[in-house]
Amino acid sequence: MRLALLSALADPPGPGGASAGERPAFRRFAGKSVLAHQIDCAAHLGCERVLCLAAALGPDLGAAKAHAERAGLRFDIVESIPRLQARVTADDEVILIEDGILPDRAALIAGLSERPAVLAFPQDPALELGFERLDATRAWSGALRTRGDSVARLADLPPDCDPGSSLLRIALQAGARVIELDPAPLVEGTWQRRVERRTSRATEWRWVMRQVRPAPFAAPGRALVERLGLRWAHDAAGGRWRRAPHAAALVAGSLAALAAVAASPVTGLGLLLAASCALTVAEVFDRAEALGAPPRKPGPAMALAGLLRDGLLVWLVSLQVMTVPGWLGILLPLVLVGLLRLGEATAAPRARALFGDRILFLAALMPLAYLGWSTIAVAALLLLASGSLLWSARGRRTQLTPD
Repeated sequence: MRLALLSALADPPGPGGASAGERPAFRRFAGKSVLAHQIDCAAHLGCERVLCLAAALGPDLGAAKAHAERAGLRFDIVESIPRLQARVTADDEVILIEDGILPDRAALIAGLSERPAVLAFPQDPALELGFERLDATRAWSGALRTRGDSVARLADLPPDCDPGSSLLRIALQAGARVIELDPAPLVEGTWQRRVERRTSRATEWRWVMRQVRPAPFAAPGRALVERLGLRWAHDAAGGRWRRAPHAAALVAGSLAALAAVAASPVTGLGLLLAASCALTVAEVFDRAEALGAPPRKPGPAMALAGLLRDGLLVWLVSLQVMTVPGWLGILLPLVLVGLLRLGEATAAPRARALFGDRILFLAALMPLAYLGWSTIAVAALLLLASGSLLWSARGRRTQLTPD
């Protein structure tokens, strides 16, 4: 079984200890406690159970327990190291996230999803931010993955030892590899040793941006709309407006279909552009709303919406493509959209984003359609798309080597 070992024992810094304020594990960041963010990471890493070192069940810990259960994880509180050892077997896999650590989810999952490892940062700037020194050039990030028998070896240490630091040393002695992470999450504040009680909105925004990962500017239309949608989602997602972009996409798409029925392709393309923008914002809302939730199979709604949008695109473009015989006017837009979908699935990463940018495609096509140049535009785009895919395939030739 893979389990997560978390902790909510550390006292707030400064005089007064726990009486001075909330413990670091219960500090809130981007709408959730640090402990809840750690539980989300555990769910994404495939953990089935959370063991949390804590003194007793209180309101904050009760909320974390409920959050874990909603994510499908069993949540158990352990009061001491002997009780912890009794709940971990040698065959278990243990993912440890230190008390109060706010991890960058993407970096954590990339580092610990494959096999046991200790995650580290360069000593500069990690040591200045309070991270524990690992060796001459690196500092421990506060996260590691090791086998369950490492927990049993805690019995050889004094009962008042720090379990996190002790498991770190045991894992290193057992030969765990050290993965040095890019220090960018530390610089940007998306991986923190301790969350301040008054975190700036800019820091929270950078954290959300790194987790949602909007489209690159290789796809300029989609990238711009996703960033605008993400700003809106940061303020409105989870409230009564969380389905507003979905409704806007449905209304604009329906009006585009009516424009196609009325043989008004330029108007239809404008409405389809609005529907594509709203659909992109809706996808961002869904990703922001699911931020930190356990991985689920994506539903068919968005995929179906994308297919319907492309079907409408073929219909609207075919109304303006003049060919002899007439059926070529339907075939050429259909082949063009098929190439766009093929490129979106198989091209190089940057080209893949561009192939999937329907917002840019529609924005470029609309003025040409208004001028009556749709046939020339479709022919030119067919040449560009097929040429790009052929060039991409040429670059990915596999080379056979003898055994």
